[in-house]
Amino acid sequence: MVAHAKGWKENATRDELEAYWSRELKKATTETECKTVCSCADVRVPMDSGDPAPGIFIHLEQIGSPAEDIVYPYLKDGISGVKLGTPTSVETESRVFAASQSDVPHSYMSNRVSRR
Repeated sequence: MVAHAKGWKENATRDELEAYWSRELKKATTETECKTVCSCADVRVPMDSGDPAPGIFIHLEQIGSPAEDIVYPYLKDGISGVKLGTPTSVETESRVFAASQSDVPHSYMSNRVSRR
């Protein structure tokens, strides 16, 4: 199953996005026998220089395993190509398969990223 946002306001905050997708994925997993969920976003990652760099953010959860956040930095290669950089990954809290089904968003990437 693939879920898409029906519409979104410009400049939504991270907490708004996390709350929305956590809620939508929770609904989807209760309606099916889904055991794995994943969400992704095109993000800007702050670099040591302070400049933002483009990245692909992936949040992955599977029942019985720790949740994981992965960021792949990328560079555009021509008109439609992309070169992925080395990913960074961190184990994080589950938002969809958590024991508590609250909609409270989690701040989970700040200063907890490790190189693979």
